Amino acid sequence: MSSPKPAILLAHGSYHTPQPYARLRALLSKQGYETHCPQLPCASRDYLVADPRNPSFDQPPPSQGLPTQDLDVAALRAVLRRLVEEQGRDVLLLAHSSGGWTATEIATPELQRGKRGLEGRGGGVVGIFYMASFLVMLGESVWSTFAASTGEAEQGAREGQGWFSLLKERNLTVFNDPPYFLFHDLPAEEAEKWSETLTACPFLTVPLTNDAYSELPCAYMLCEGDRVVSSWYQELMVKKAEESSGRKMQIYKCPGGHESFLSYPELYLDSIVEFAEKCA
Repeated sequence: MSSPKPAILLAHGSYHTPQPYARLRALLSKQGYETHCPQLPCASRDYLVADPRNPSFDQPPPSQGLPTQDLDVAALRAVLRRLVEEQGRDVLLLAHSSGGWTATEIATPELQRGKRGLEGRGGGVVGIFYMASFLVMLGESVWSTFAASTGEAEQGAREGQGWFSLLKERNLTVFNDPPYFLFHDLPAEEAEKWSETLTACPFLTVPLTNDAYSELPCAYMLCEGDRVVSSWYQELMVKKAEESSGRKMQIYKCPGGHESFLSYPELYLDSIVEFAEKCA
């Protein structure tokens, strides 16, 4: 009997909730894939402001302070450990945008299928599928990787306006004009709908400590119409990851923007399924 399909664990991007990924997850579910996408603290209103019921982010942080990516790692790793260590499942990681850092950080050797197999244990991470993600190098952070792309990422911006603003007194960033920068390849009404689900983002300065690129099969969805992380910078990050790891990434291409899993869901579905089968 053939092995069951891997479970899929999605690390969502900054400013996001799991809501925008629901359609892609539903399509994967119809293909027999069990999917998980926990809300990460660094994008959760509950962790970002003193009063989560207040729609404004121009308010004090919670009494415990702003979250760090260590909390994101803990939230995602808890699901991964349950799937791998308790259920013995193979797991394919999906990563969107800054979720590239989180997925790479949690895919540590003791949770990789290859390493576990050598120890006579079943299950483990079989690969990582990055979706317009930041590919962060060891010792670097999302913030430092983003800073290197800022000038190019803002070429598509309207004159005099970048895609994010700093709330310096709050140590937060908020998105500017998401219908233009994120959801430009969707109908206006749908773009507004998803824009309303966005939150804020603290400075993501935690350095990457795990080198998953060298140990796991990796794929990258290159988004050619991205107005946040330009396609040429995506290609540059892939090249750097390949050079540092000595491994080639499987490249997929989409004409859409940063959120093209919404505008081209079938293309994403086919690409993820193909990669999952290669990792089986």
